[in-house]
Amino acid sequence: MDPMRDADLYRGLEEKLGTTVATSLMERLPPAPPDRLATKDDVDVVARDLASFRTDVGQRFSSFRTEVDLRFDKVDQRFDKMDERFAQADQRFTGIEVAMATLQGEMRMLGEQMGTMQVELLATVRGELITGLHVQSRQMVLALIGSLVGLSGAAWLLSQLAG
Repeated sequence: MDPMRDADLYRGLEEKLGTTVATSLMERLPPAPPDRLATKDDVDVVARDLASFRTDVGQRFSSFRTEVDLRFDKVDQRFDKMDERFAQADQRFTGIEVAMATLQGEMRMLGEQMGTMQVELLATVRGELITGLHVQSRQMVLALIGSLVGLSGAAWLLSQLAG
């Protein structure tokens, strides 16, 4: 685009075709030099390049999406494994809770049995003590009576000999 050349062109057109036509023609001229203007062939090349670019981007996006899907599948598998582990842990805890409840019941029963056995043992010991005390008391009373009878006899004998 050369302003001097454009001014000369406009004057020449104006002399031959008039101001209105010269202005209209000058407005329709491209703003760039002809070697800078795109041709239909240039547009076709750009269109082919753009189509190729779209295809390439589409393939890359498809490949990327496939890779992302595979990674998400792996993550899902890991979560599934974790879910299985949590389920196993839940089962173990349930088993422990059942065992603890059973153990508590058994301990309660043992406590009750121990209480019953303690009462029975105390009753047995008390009975044996009472029986032992009765036997011992009877033996002591009989020994005392024997001693008294012996002493009485000795006192009578002494009174007979002395008198």
